[in-house]
Amino acid sequence: MRQRAVFFLALLWVSVIAMVNAEPLTIAAASSYRPILEPITQAYREQHQQVVRVIYGSSGKLATQIAAGAPFDLYFSANPRFMQKLRQQLLVDRVHDDGIGQLVLWAPRSKAALQPADIMQAEIRVAIAQPRHAPYGQAALGWLKNQGLYEQIKPKLVYAENVAQAAQMVFSGAADFGLVALSVVPLDARSENQLLQLQLDDSQRLQQNHARVAGSEQVTAARAFSQFYRQSQFDALKQRFGIQVRATELSP
Repeated sequence: MRQRAVFFLALLWVSVIAMVNAEPLTIAAASSYRPILEPITQAYREQHQQVVRVIYGSSGKLATQIAAGAPFDLYFSANPRFMQKLRQQLLVDRVHDDGIGQLVLWAPRSKAALQPADIMQAEIRVAIAQPRHAPYGQAALGWLKNQGLYEQIKPKLVYAENVAQAAQMVFSGAADFGLVALSVVPLDARSENQLLQLQLDDSQRLQQNHARVAGSEQVTAARAFSQFYRQSQFDALKQRFGIQVRATELSP
């Protein structure tokens, strides 16, 4: 009888664990994170048997949703400004630096090595993410102004909701050039004729970071995913997709 009771208690405990893991972990992430988060999230699902949902968008719009009470557990931002604002409002916990994002000029149909002046050609369109809420759009605008190109290029600009959509506009031919994140450029479209990495000053630095949302009910799972994401085994993946990684720190 006692063995049977222990057996059923064990079954009950397994059921409780399964129910906990069945509760989805919901992540809000800047669209520039997508090529990096997808394989890492898949690996986490397989190892932890945890349901994980990722909502992608612009950093600014996602921050606005968090401030309005959206039920996210983790927030990945492409700009520290949005994260700092949430931190000041006590809406996120400890912030983890993920590395530095890279802005590039991308033209997948270019026949010669790209130069910044190429975007001055007549009758072309240049796609950028909406600067009002997208960090890579803000960086693109800042770079154009620093280069003295903004006034001339302004009529040629076409705006996307986020940097992934800006890259899609270029890929589809709706725009000729894109000022986008390196992370959203396909690996097979990065030749010197197609891609030019741009230098940004410190004020435009694209510091990537993430934090647990303070109102999250999935505290343990959120911390576990954060630690999993920060493992050094993923550094090469992050570097390949355009994130300059710093030394890894795994504390909660």
